[in-house]
Amino acid sequence: MSKTKTIVVGAGKSGFSIVRFLAHQDSVTLTDESKTLDSSEIHELSKLQVEYLPGLQTAEKIKDFDRLILSPGVPLTSPIVHGALRQGIPVLGEIEFAFLESKKKFSQSKILAITGTNGKSTTTHLLSALINGSRRHAIACGNIGMPFTEALGQAGSDTFFCLELSSYQLESVSMFKADVAAFLNLTPDHLARHESMDNYRAAKLRIFSNQKDGDVRISPHNKPELSRYDQSGAVNLFFSLTPMDAPGCFLGDDGYIRLNLTGNQSEIILHKDQLLIPGEHNVENVLVACLMAGVSGISIDSIRSSLRRYEGLKHRLSFFAEHEGIRFINDSKATNVDSTVVALGALKEPIVLLLGGTHKGASYKPLIPLIQEKVSHLIFMGEAIPQLEEDLDLFPHESIPIFNDAVERALDVAKAGSTVLLSPACASFDQFSNFEARGEAFESIICSWIKSRP
Repeated sequence: MSKTKTIVVGAGKSGFSIVRFLAHQDSVTLTDESKTLDSSEIHELSKLQVEYLPGLQTAEKIKDFDRLILSPGVPLTSPIVHGALRQGIPVLGEIEFAFLESKKKFSQSKILAITGTNGKSTTTHLLSALINGSRRHAIACGNIGMPFTEALGQAGSDTFFCLELSSYQLESVSMFKADVAAFLNLTPDHLARHESMDNYRAAKLRIFSNQKDGDVRISPHNKPELSRYDQSGAVNLFFSLTPMDAPGCFLGDDGYIRLNLTGNQSEIILHKDQLLIPGEHNVENVLVACLMAGVSGISIDSIRSSLRRYEGLKHRLSFFAEHEGIRFINDSKATNVDSTVVALGALKEPIVLLLGGTHKGASYKPLIPLIQEKVSHLIFMGEAIPQLEEDLDLFPHESIPIFNDAVERALDVAKAGSTVLLSPACASFDQFSNFEARGEAFESIICSWIKSRP
């Protein structure tokens, strides 16, 4: 029996996870329009007997492949996608591919999917912690760092796949179906790719595609634009920071988080002040995670116990050091303006704020009221400096292109009682491979500074 000829497009983390998964069963080729592979990647592909085709591939070069699998970073508008479709070559996104494989291998597994502009990673990670805390098996994967395809290698027959899904990942799904799906929120982001908020929302709404009787979809109460009401038979549940009559999870006027799966009697989980993760936005993330865990069969007692221990994720409004009265907070995951608004809203002044990186197309003007109220010193950095200077020119600031230099300057101006906050409102790709690398660089500089102090 001849092997399926597969071409994988995109040599990032997701692309390599697909290659590793398929190398021993398919004839696999990897391609990337712009990436230069390092020596370890070249060695791995050679060991796996995978061909690498750098640069833009013509329709002629891909005509003999049986299928094309896309990494999330590759848009559907890419010439290689058009070339494949014109020739009748099936095109799958990585999420679609992994979903189909999961159903082949683990028919009893469950897909718990989360999307939204902000809070996806914390909610996904927390949900996996709530499930694992009940001694069942959950894997946080997708956009959170571990590709869905890679997670297949760690799964069992009854695994819960807790999937963080970006709009990039969702725009290419067709057969994907979540047993439980949640849409957290929507604010401007990724407009350079999606071109309009309507397109961006439409991509996100695909998380509810193909749901049927017995499945669950979760959305903010009184925000019908973030749900999909149809005749599929899926159950609609809601979350709210204020009391509500609808079934779901909400914050009571007394500050207690309550779960109500039936629309009748609600059950108290715990008081919001018992949470270890700061900010009202995290209360909302907790509401969704509790709701998704509850409908997945996790008991209230187990949810409560796990919540009391949950400390959050690195690089997401993460307090990691204090020295000479200066607090240092790593919020490198704040890759859009709304995330930085949330961070500033959760912290006390005075703040030394580091903004900048790769501009994503949205205005920085929503930051104006909080900068005015809380920021004592403003530092712009990276490729986004021109846009930052244009939108926030009413504030005194320093523009320092190189990240390390900008952080060093923040250390120079910070005083006892202040907070140095990395919350860039931008992607990291101008100087780093991802937001994690940016956050680690920030922490490394701070730690070296602390060690150097007398």
